[in-house]
Amino acid sequence: MDDATRRGSAGFDEVFLLALNLPVSDRAAYPDQACADDAAMRSEIMEMLAIADLRRTCLVPPEIGLVPDRIGRYEILCECGRGGMGIVLRAKDTQLLREVALKILPQFLSRVPRNLERFTREAQILAGLSHPGIATLFSMEKCDGFHFLTMEFVEGTTLSEILAERPLTFAETLPIGIQICRALEAAHGKRVCHCDLKPANIMVAHGGEVSVLDFGIARAFDQLMRPMAFESTEPPGASRSAGTPAYMAPEQITGQALDERTDLWALGAVLFECLTGECLPDATRTGDAGWTKRLPRRLPPKFVELLKSCLAPDRDQRICSASAVGDALEQLRRTKSHRIRLWRAALGAAIATAALVAYLATGRPTSPLARLEISGDHVLTAVDARGETAWTRHFAAPIRATLLLERSGRKHENGKDPGGCVVTTMFSSGRSELEYLDVRDGQPIWSHQPAWTMPVNASGPIQYRWTTSADWPGWRHR
Repeated sequence: MDDATRRGSAGFDEVFLLALNLPVSDRAAYPDQACADDAAMRSEIMEMLAIADLRRTCLVPPEIGLVPDRIGRYEILCECGRGGMGIVLRAKDTQLLREVALKILPQFLSRVPRNLERFTREAQILAGLSHPGIATLFSMEKCDGFHFLTMEFVEGTTLSEILAERPLTFAETLPIGIQICRALEAAHGKRVCHCDLKPANIMVAHGGEVSVLDFGIARAFDQLMRPMAFESTEPPGASRSAGTPAYMAPEQITGQALDERTDLWALGAVLFECLTGECLPDATRTGDAGWTKRLPRRLPPKFVELLKSCLAPDRDQRICSASAVGDALEQLRRTKSHRIRLWRAALGAAIATAALVAYLATGRPTSPLARLEISGDHVLTAVDARGETAWTRHFAAPIRATLLLERSGRKHENGKDPGGCVVTTMFSSGRSELEYLDVRDGQPIWSHQPAWTMPVNASGPIQYRWTTSADWPGWRHR
């Protein structure tokens, strides 16, 4: 077979596309397996992969050129992403005046009939799905030489981009997992298996809404029991199912028949990556449970058991449906929310009890003091901000003057509780006294007699400045 014939064959195109969609670190191993009996094909595929890596174009060879600024009535705004079977563009429908997503099958791929068949199958599958967590298909069109799908434009960030920044907390993971389950439940209800669930195909909108994207290799249940059209051309031992290896279930890797439980394995792998920021270890497919040691501590045991059920290598031991997984996650979220509500209620009750104790101890809520008044010669009266008498205090010696230096206490270095006031009292004898009084009843918490004395005939405002000296309280007259 010459080079031109080989490149045009379905087997060559499919192996190249599948290898192209793999992580760079896995690309060399796949052609080794898929082209075990054709060294020339393997060599040529590796050469084309190297060219794609150098040009970093992934899908569009240099002879195809760039995507135009306009396709029919659609004005191209920007490129959103590229995958194994298409380019996703953000565009404006100039007729209906709305933004849409265009998924374009590159022209060099559309020349292969089976690629066009797969593209058409994706459109037919999406047309049968209606769910808030799945982008709505508007139409399948051909214009200006391009085959493309027009779909609802979902604005947000892919889960893979979010996880590139940091892993998610358990509380952040739960609503994402629940919404993925509901989207899968809708697809499985229409007898459709996604077959390529992964963080890159999950969009999280700014409001937290989740959408499952890219049904490019999805298959109806009646197709899951027989090989895909191109598989008959692959050498023995080649994988019978397309997908992303890190998220493929054991039966998908080995080319066995698939069902909805295949998606549940991928869901478990996605939840694991959400919590750890790492891909699920390959050894998990052989029953190695070492992955559980990488999970964050203090996860609910029921969640860990649920994850184990999703990731059981034997699908007969896996949880049976996306609906069951979603219900279990909902129950975990309700339990977590209930515990938070109980904690908040207990905290609120404690605060209310403390306030009640303070009210009963004083007879009324504490209000900041506004001023001090001398009644007669021996009685000091404190008036609060409401104009009510807060407390009175009797002295044996006649009071000459008093000053309220601080209206509310502060936590000083001797550890006294706040809630007091600092008062200086000057008696007729000239003796002065500084006191830190309980704002509720006027009783002294501490007192200090300065070394200086105040002349009895002193007049005018007297100011004091707080100093942070070692022998607290440190006050000085100025």
